[in-house]
Amino acid sequence: MLLILFAVLTPNAQEPTQDFNTARGFYDKCDVVDKNGSKLNANESFRNGFCLGFAVGFTRGFSSGEMYHSVKMSDRLYCIPEGVNNQQVLRVIRKWIADHPESTHNAPETEAAAALHNAFPCAK
Repeated sequence: MLLILFAVLTPNAQEPTQDFNTARGFYDKCDVVDKNGSKLNANESFRNGFCLGFAVGFTRGFSSGEMYHSVKMSDRLYCIPEGVNNQQVLRVIRKWIADHPESTHNAPETEAAAALHNAFPCAK
């Protein structure tokens, strides 16, 4: 009985990844970023955390790789300014996808890189 209750109350862990292979799927699944966080249901809260986790993992992973390979600041793909939070990064990525429907078949990380490069270029 407890197992059945757990299965019913647990957000579907598969849902956010059902179509996460494309930028369009990412855009659709991460629509919760524009909702009031205190009014999200369990499924929306899970998706919000998943999408924010993507933004954090992508930006930190990419930056770590550039630092590890000693890429000069002026040659880095993007430079997110101090004070920009993860929710804003996620909104930048979603806006880029919305503005570039011809690229929605691409992987979300490809479009995330393009979005951040466009929004936060590094000083040359």
